[in-house]
Amino acid sequence: MQPMFANLPEPIFSALINAAVVHRLPARTVIFNENSPALDIFFVLDGWLKLSRITPKGNEAIIALFAKSQSIAEAVALTGQNYPATAETVTDCRLMRIPAAPIIQAIKERPDIALAMVASISVHLHRLLLEVTRMKAGTGIARMVAFLTDLDAGRKAAELTLPFEKHVLARHLGMQPESLSRTLRKLEDFGVSIDARSVRISSWDALTTEEFSG
Repeated sequence: MQPMFANLPEPIFSALINAAVVHRLPARTVIFNENSPALDIFFVLDGWLKLSRITPKGNEAIIALFAKSQSIAEAVALTGQNYPATAETVTDCRLMRIPAAPIIQAIKERPDIALAMVASISVHLHRLLLEVTRMKAGTGIARMVAFLTDLDAGRKAAELTLPFEKHVLARHLGMQPESLSRTLRKLEDFGVSIDARSVRISSWDALTTEEFSG
């Protein structure tokens, strides 16, 4: 169950689920465009989705990446604003779309359930703040190690698979592709090898030193 719905009364929860639609979408499918009316909230059931904007120079800036169990666009959809960026699938995705209108109506009928919504939005904003801090303060190698750590999710696996192409990863980490290539070569000195999208890590301990903290 999504955290923002965890404390909803059963009748309201059932009504929202009945209004939900699950979409199976291929990679590079636009979910919504920047400045279009925010009418829906989306939940990632499987796959990866990116939120991006085009810079004044015409380059794509990836604001955030979303994976399984994460929600998108709660704040703008529940306050009747426009989407602030464009959302597009990076991989094949399974998404759940819930119209904002019945959620807004439920909040009007039961103002107390808004607390669950606020909690979810707060978690999302905190995550985005951490991403921005990482991009601004961390070195290139620290950003890459942080990404691998998040991808591993505490398992300390010897092998990982990058969920998307390296050019997407470079944009997410705020690097040029050539800078990412240099960073990956530097990580070889610490037992990390990347072949296409396959990542081998010989020692996680070597990646948890202060050198990679930013």
